[in-house]
Amino acid sequence: YLRSQRPLELLESIDSSALIDDTPISDDSSMSQSSEPSHTKEVVNTAPVVKDAYEMAESVDINSKLPSSLYDSLSSSSWKDRKEALESLLPVIRVPKISDNSRYGELVDAICKRVCDVNVLVVILAANCLEALANGMRSGFGPYRSSAIAALLEKAKEKKQNVVDAIRSSLDSLRFSISSINENFLEELTSFLTHKNPSVRSETLLWISRLMQSAHQSPNKKDCKSIVDSVIPAMDDGTTEVRESAAICLACIHKFLGEAGSSPLFEKLDKIKLNKIKE
Repeated sequence: YLRSQRPLELLESIDSSALIDDTPISDDSSMSQSSEPSHTKEVVNTAPVVKDAYEMAESVDINSKLPSSLYDSLSSSSWKDRKEALESLLPVIRVPKISDNSRYGELVDAICKRVCDVNVLVVILAANCLEALANGMRSGFGPYRSSAIAALLEKAKEKKQNVVDAIRSSLDSLRFSISSINENFLEELTSFLTHKNPSVRSETLLWISRLMQSAHQSPNKKDCKSIVDSVIPAMDDGTTEVRESAAICLACIHKFLGEAGSSPLFEKLDKIKLNKIKE
């Protein structure tokens, strides 16, 4: 679902000419019995190793570059002032690598408040700013992750598609600060999995699905059980959207563990629900 920061793979290519034997072809059948050595060219891998741009980049201390009037403008009663403040902030923090030697709690809190703004344009810009911070800090964003999750998932009740897209993209950028989808992490999501708004419940389930698929490593069996225990109640949700999102999430578990591994975890589900997961 996401645009960037995927784990990079080693690219390999083979020169097709290296597979061609340059020994002349002869009609003389005695050539088949020749003891001359083959002249096949040696296969050499000349492809460059692609390095992670984040690892190569120099870290930037963005605190020293923040506009002096930023916090006053973000708390302004005028939506235009709030919007312009975020517009001026975004290019400052949208850098490949942000230094984790500074504290950004005040900045993250100010942006999270704007994620919950009443103005759609302000909400989208605030989500973009959180995404830029999470991408630039990666694991260093961990201390601020809970605040970002709470603001983004609470705003997931928004119906406008451009807002939903911005919220999803920002949530997905948090994956670098999430080491595993374990029981402790899922406890952070409990209030959103049981939220009164069905869109929030659905988006939380879909995010868990995307996290599982984008993780550097698939969830282990213990984590899979924790996920299933958290998600199965949503299969009985009164809203179709939520039930379908839950089925997508459990389908990921079925894919990771296979039939034999997932069956014990799904024993509480009836045949209809199991078929939905395996579709």
